Amino acid sequence: STSSIATSASATDNELQQLAQLAAECPENLPLVLEDSAWLARVRNLTPPQVSQFSQLAGPMGTRALAIQMGPAFQCKHVLACLWAFSESNRMLLLREVAPLASDLAAKYGMIEDELSSDELAAFRCALAI
Repeated sequence: STSSIATSASATDNELQQLAQLAAECPENLPLVLEDSAWLARVRNLTPPQVSQFSQLAGPMGTRALAIQMGPAFQCKHVLACLWAFSESNRMLLLREVAPLASDLAAKYGMIEDELSSDELAAFRCALAI
């Protein structure tokens, strides 16, 4: 319920799981849920481990929807947390669809590049049009 959401600035594991399931099934509905300012505040306060947990349940496109909603709060550290949790095929999709949304990418893209295989590095640079 919205009232319980408004009492805390951070999402519980159960709430995060529910949000991730929604994003996995229908990523385009995530912005509708996050019209609730209490939900949006919680999403913008997600830690990298929480974003990774969300990503494992929601997949790359659900993660993309989350990153868009997080706005400037979504950073390279969140991308890295997701990369470490994903399989190789999902890592490539994450690099193309999600990594370019990190707000601090211009300053910190090197921290992502350091974790990539040569194929992943090529896909990442292509996504960034470097």
